[in-house]
Amino acid sequence: PQPVYAPPVQPPATSPTPLQAAPDRSPGGAVRRVVAVTAYRQPSAQRTPAVVGSPMNRSASQATMPQQATAREASTGSSPVRMKTRPPLVQPPGDTGATNFNDVAGAAHAGVHPGYAISANRTPSRGLPVSASPAPPLNAELSEGAWLEIGGSSFQIKRPLGMGSFGAVWEAVSSDGSTSAVKEILCSSQADLLNALFEGHLLRSFTMPEETGNSKSQSRASPLSASRLPSLLGCETSQLGPDLWRVRLSMTCLPGQPLDAFLRQRQQDLKKSAVSLNSAGKALSEACSLARELMDQLVPAFEEHIAALAYHRDVNAHNILIDWIDGQRPRYSLVDFGLAVDVQCWHGDSQELASPAMRPSRVGQDGASTWHHLDVGGDCRYWPVSAWVQFLLGWTELESDQVLRSEYRTRLDMHSLGLTALQVLVETMPFVDGASSTPGPHPDGLESEAIKELWGLRHAWENYWTMVSPLHSRLMDTFHTGGDWDLLKADCLDDRVHEEMADHLRAIRASIIKTRSAARRC
Repeated sequence: PQPVYAPPVQPPATSPTPLQAAPDRSPGGAVRRVVAVTAYRQPSAQRTPAVVGSPMNRSASQATMPQQATAREASTGSSPVRMKTRPPLVQPPGDTGATNFNDVAGAAHAGVHPGYAISANRTPSRGLPVSASPAPPLNAELSEGAWLEIGGSSFQIKRPLGMGSFGAVWEAVSSDGSTSAVKEILCSSQADLLNALFEGHLLRSFTMPEETGNSKSQSRASPLSASRLPSLLGCETSQLGPDLWRVRLSMTCLPGQPLDAFLRQRQQDLKKSAVSLNSAGKALSEACSLARELMDQLVPAFEEHIAALAYHRDVNAHNILIDWIDGQRPRYSLVDFGLAVDVQCWHGDSQELASPAMRPSRVGQDGASTWHHLDVGGDCRYWPVSAWVQFLLGWTELESDQVLRSEYRTRLDMHSLGLTALQVLVETMPFVDGASSTPGPHPDGLESEAIKELWGLRHAWENYWTMVSPLHSRLMDTFHTGGDWDLLKADCLDDRVHEEMADHLRAIRASIIKTRSAARRC
């Protein structure tokens, strides 16, 4: 059954306005920075056609990236896929009021994108907690010590926590003394506005599934797994100009620091205190425990709370928090759902482009909501091969390979989570005096074989990380500087990046299998 979000609202007084195409800032296609540090856009006419021949995919670190015509398309004479244009999304009224999730049928009847509306209703019976305060002045920016109201609750901003995929996140203290996190997202198009509201809808579903249609999937979910995810406390939307909105989400503040920061510090500490091979056992055991706990804690969160509703699409060491005191069990959490997509919309047919998705989800600038046409998201260092194929060659190439297609449609999060767990294992392993990546035989027999394979696994990981990190840097540099995406893709195709990625990932998998086999013989 279709979920019910709130009673339908009346059609807004303003007339529909079409989505504006992103401005062209590169010779080969359009790249548009919408909000924060990571947002890649492209008009529908620039979508990459499939080029049969090589398995490759697309994706970017904490970003979404465009599918543009590649150099190979030019050489083969193929033309970009022409997509149907969705009906224009309705411009929300300029009056700032409650952010309200509406009944799907009622919203569609009212002419509002199904699932969302900005309305003047001040006390909705269902949907997100809202703020009824008037629009603040344009210079009312978040800063340390500032007070604001979201969802009827007052918060004082304490300090910045970092940047999410599409907005800044701040630590705040409510009037009752509890700590929360506030995320501010600036939206310069209706699609961006809908995506920000979808993030709030998704966070709310983790704690109030009966109001978001997710109650059946969470009927057997444990409160412990839910505590690994942020939950929504309130939402406020303000229109700052004709084509500019601001969405503020208040949510529970999860303990810990970003996992990538923890790993960097951990490696520095380990390098200062290299151990002998004979005393490496305890440190290796601790590394294995940290990696195992990551999987033990976050896999249930996906299974019980996320998988039935959405794909996160940005699982990486920066979006996972770790709260750990030496000698105690670590606590992991997953944050930043700014690139998440609704499962049903994501799995939709490629031809379902004539009308908006009949449920909340992430949408592209042209209104697309299926895996075929949505921009690839996430950190490219954690992409599977299928994501590189989608990025470089387009969806029809994936469609021709059932294995890659299935991986991209259903396994993005699990692949990224598995790579993150492997990163934790490798980067918390001790540095051993005199040991190389492939140490020689050791008199401890079978135990030395397992240690040898672990060092081989570290070597395979380091080879992969050394290869993918410069690509990640170049992708980000191209985005930040408005560089030439066609040139970047042509270079990747010439270098057979997809095949190199596949080779490295196969080497890692083979090393994991060898390590497991050796450990079982100990």
